[in-house]
Amino acid sequence: MDINKLVLSQYIKSHPITSAKKYMRRNYFLTLQYLVTSSEQQDLWSNKVMELYRSQWNQSDQTEPYKSVGFITRMIIRKYKFNLLLDALFISAFSDRKFGENLAHSFLLIYGKKYSKKVNMILSVFYSGYEDFLKTKIKEIDKILPILCKNRDFYNRIAKKVIITANMSAGKSTLLNALVGKNINKVQNMACTAKVHYIYNKSNEDDLIYEWDHDLELDATYEILMDDNHSNETSDIHVGTRFRSIVDVDEKVCFIDTPGVNFSMDESHKEIANIAIQTMECDLLIYLLNGENLCAEDDLEHLEFVHKNYKGPIIFLVNKMDTYRKGDDSISDTIKKVTSFLSEIGYVDPKVYPISAYAAQLGKQAIFEGIEDEEEQDSLNTFHRKLKKPEFSYYTYYPVEVDISEYENREEYELLKNSGILHLEKMIYG
Repeated sequence: MDINKLVLSQYIKSHPITSAKKYMRRNYFLTLQYLVTSSEQQDLWSNKVMELYRSQWNQSDQTEPYKSVGFITRMIIRKYKFNLLLDALFISAFSDRKFGENLAHSFLLIYGKKYSKKVNMILSVFYSGYEDFLKTKIKEIDKILPILCKNRDFYNRIAKKVIITANMSAGKSTLLNALVGKNINKVQNMACTAKVHYIYNKSNEDDLIYEWDHDLELDATYEILMDDNHSNETSDIHVGTRFRSIVDVDEKVCFIDTPGVNFSMDESHKEIANIAIQTMECDLLIYLLNGENLCAEDDLEHLEFVHKNYKGPIIFLVNKMDTYRKGDDSISDTIKKVTSFLSEIGYVDPKVYPISAYAAQLGKQAIFEGIEDEEEQDSLNTFHRKLKKPEFSYYTYYPVEVDISEYENREEYELLKNSGILHLEKMIYG
């Protein structure tokens, strides 16, 4: 499968046929199925998108596809004919114009050569992305056209790759959940499977999470995301979803989550993480340290490995300092201690910043989904109180500024700022 398709967003919820009558949806779906089949370009992606459409439009699995499209069907769905063509192109010919032209030919066999000019225009725009030009010509596809143009734009961009590494229990999964703004990774005090997770930002929010883990799921549930597929014999799992923050994250970014390197029961975790650091071309490495267990032997060993094998930009984050007590511990002293420790290893002018990954995760959860769990709400309230204190306002340590004045008096937004996550995001996304 083309991995880059994991950045493509679905548009089925804004699709005009979704609100049409049942008989209209049925005829539309079967005609779309006919077109997709005629392209002879069926693959895992196209099959799964058709499954998604079947589910969303309540089409029976027992429905036989059309072998040809008759006059009555053409008349029933003619209002949606150009949506039909765009759907077929998106599903089975997104990255192959030759097959797209084959689809267009099949479409013209159904609706007639009188539409050749508009079909050629659609092909040109679909593969080139001239949104404004097409919008002035064919009004009936205005709802889905901007999403498809954005998909094309994202698909053609080069992704910014950010690799994240840490020892176990540093809070790496929590940090990733906070950055993405959704619970996509396991958060537990034990090692997960020895897999590298690639997490891609999608072009638009479609309320769907993709996961390719041997099988492709376009609407992955929480249970699917948390349980690795044992049929996957590779060391990779790929996830696609739209990242959430208080500003629109409109960058093509891939977070690369490596296994914790100090899992003594399985040396493959360390091996896979080290190979990723040695071999992957990435734009930034984030090293997460556990503020409750600083300068441990395991960190020293891994930090020395990173220093020897990775030569790109690095951000060092110190997590879990929100457990510190005023008078007993000092955030600023800890940052100085870590900076000195890194300098002794050989890092030149290391960039070290505090982060409260769990506070950030809860803050985004409160904003975008709400919090129903009583213990999580208690933790959120504790973070509200603690991180607003000057000595625990982590954002003051970052070299960038983030303006949240439009969210004045909104505790969750203030918490995100104080946690450091907004400033970290600004450094990552630019």
